[in-house]
Amino acid sequence: MNDEFNNLSNNDNQNNISGENKAENSTPDSEYEVSFDSATGNYSYTPAPGNTFTLEEPSRNAFDTMNTPKEAPRKEKKKRSALVCVTAIAVSFAIIFSALAAGAFAIDSIIGKLGPGQALSSIDGPKLTVNKSDLEIPMNDVSKATYAAYDSTLLIEAYVDSSASTLAGTGSGVLWSADGYIVTCNHVVEGYQTIKVTFTDGTSFFAEAMANDPITDLAVLKISLPANSEVLPVTVRDTSKTRLTLGETVIAIGNPLGYLTNTVTDGILSSLEREITVEGTNMVLMQISAAVNSGNSGGGLFDINGSLMGIVNAKIAGDSVEGIGFAIPIDTVIDVATQLIDKGYVSGRPQIGVNLVTITNHNYADVFKNYPELREFATTSSGRWGMSSIIPGIYVVSTSESIKYADGSEEKLKLGDRLYQIATDDGNFVTIDDQQSIQNFLVEQKVGDTIHLTVMRGGKALTVSVILGEKTGA
Repeated sequence: MNDEFNNLSNNDNQNNISGENKAENSTPDSEYEVSFDSATGNYSYTPAPGNTFTLEEPSRNAFDTMNTPKEAPRKEKKKRSALVCVTAIAVSFAIIFSALAAGAFAIDSIIGKLGPGQALSSIDGPKLTVNKSDLEIPMNDVSKATYAAYDSTLLIEAYVDSSASTLAGTGSGVLWSADGYIVTCNHVVEGYQTIKVTFTDGTSFFAEAMANDPITDLAVLKISLPANSEVLPVTVRDTSKTRLTLGETVIAIGNPLGYLTNTVTDGILSSLEREITVEGTNMVLMQISAAVNSGNSGGGLFDINGSLMGIVNAKIAGDSVEGIGFAIPIDTVIDVATQLIDKGYVSGRPQIGVNLVTITNHNYADVFKNYPELREFATTSSGRWGMSSIIPGIYVVSTSESIKYADGSEEKLKLGDRLYQIATDDGNFVTIDDQQSIQNFLVEQKVGDTIHLTVMRGGKALTVSVILGEKTGA
């Protein structure tokens, strides 16, 4: 650049000097020397010895020519150049304004078609359908994994009545085996009479609730698939061969909000283990960044190969929270689902052997309707007018025949006992606030351990010692 710049400057100066100053002073070019300072942009002229020739300093712009009779043509060229630039700018602005006007017209047309409060999907026009067998665009890894897992995912609808006329809630699930077993979350289906499952192609079945495990929040359903069914169950990841890796890609397929069916989101495995409490239950879950919402519960979490690596069951929600979801690890899913299918329960889970009910200031009327005999234990009369008040708490409704009492226990559990505290031989204890606090305590114990229950009976505190048995049901 410097050479080109110097050559241009020097050539212009030499032409000016030789053409104009020679005519005026009859002084040859060899009688002076011209040099250019690139730092300051100045020219310097050194006359030959004895030469009195002088020149005016040119413009500081190295591309300006000296003030000579040839200046007029150069100015004319500059004017033409300026005119060309102005014309180009005007044309450019005209193109830009035309584009903006066209865009504004298009936007105005869309808004006009939508109308106030309408969704984009209401615009008139043909609906887009995609036949996966005719895909012409190259699929990336997420697309391939979605393609592999997509048809084994399900929409789950729970109804409060046998006629399936009153919808209670929706969730997601996965086809676990070719003989019609389905895995979902316990909180999606627990307590509902009628459950309907729908595949991605729209085919629906009514499902039977086979078994559930509130501790891991897993449940197993069963449908009768036709003999010619081509629906394939999920491929389950074998972590003994391919361990879960922090930061690997995860893909969630489910039904967020209950009506955005078969939604696919992706993210990464953010944490392998998080000890969190979900609706009072202590759990160890995987943390993921894939977007999940209400309705995703029970849906599959897949890896980049389309293999099931977990069951989505929770998220942290809040105005300042983004991308914090949780899933039950696949090893837990395999263990619990297999036992629920084979035995109907998860072995090794301890239980007291007692049926309990929770009474609050809000539900007591319904509880007394179902268990009228509890009224005398859960109410008390006070005040001048003898008005009765409710005593909230966890009450014993009945005991099972399998309950075992520890040697030396002077008391046994009875109808109407209100549980107050539970403790172990080594001094661990918890005050009983709700049934979940009992469940969380029992998770830390083993079948055969002895626990000590403090109950309130007739205004007195009594201790009942029980040997934990094995839970064989939900």
